[in-house]
Amino acid sequence: MVTALVAGSNKNRYHVNILLQAKPEGHVLVNGECSCPVGYNCKHVVATLIKAQAESPREVQAPADQVSPNVTDLPDEISIWLNEMARVAIPTLDRDTLPANVSQRLLYVLKLNDSKPAGVAVAFFTARLLKAGGFGKKTFHNSIANIFIGATPRYFTERDKEIV
Repeated sequence: MVTALVAGSNKNRYHVNILLQAKPEGHVLVNGECSCPVGYNCKHVVATLIKAQAESPREVQAPADQVSPNVTDLPDEISIWLNEMARVAIPTLDRDTLPANVSQRLLYVLKLNDSKPAGVAVAFFTARLLKAGGFGKKTFHNSIANIFIGATPRYFTERDKEIV
């Protein structure tokens, strides 16, 4: 069991409880409950696992009647995934920053669809970054394909170009 108190947006704090269960196939089942609105296996659960792995916690013996792997003893595919999540979650200034005079930003809106198999649709919007924080009115960005012909707006970061 991994537990944490995670800082969210607007000074919210969320309680996270994660149970890691080893499966016979060599996989680890992650059951993460969070007090945030998402509630289950959310970004706060991922952040907790990344932090736990980065801190290399001491091994704690599980009671004999419970099977629960230590975070540092996760299967390779989980460790690789967590390492990749940690790598991309850490901002790198050269890929994520824009000049101070560029206040427009590209926003990504993810929408789950009910199709079988389930999928995710991505819509692109632009909005002005407000001095007080947050964003102004959002506008649908319908010409995202222009990036492929070299017409990249100034408000695209290097990471935006990689993602698109």
